[in-house]
Amino acid sequence: MTNGTRADLRELFHKGQLTIGISELSRMTGVSPRQLRYWQKRGTLFLRTRMSRAGLACIH
Repeated sequence: MTNGTRADLRELFHKGQLTIGISELSRMTGVSPRQLRYWQKRGTLFLRTRMSRAGLACIH
């Protein structure tokens, strides 16, 4: 991935226009979905979630 592509994705993410599933975020970071949810519940990690059309929780 080029630096330009990373910057574009980062910009979309910060604008709330990029949605990532918890499993995708887990794969990208190497942190288990369970750990991400724990951090979210504890208030250490702030994730905005919404339900996708398929009924899956998505992070954006």
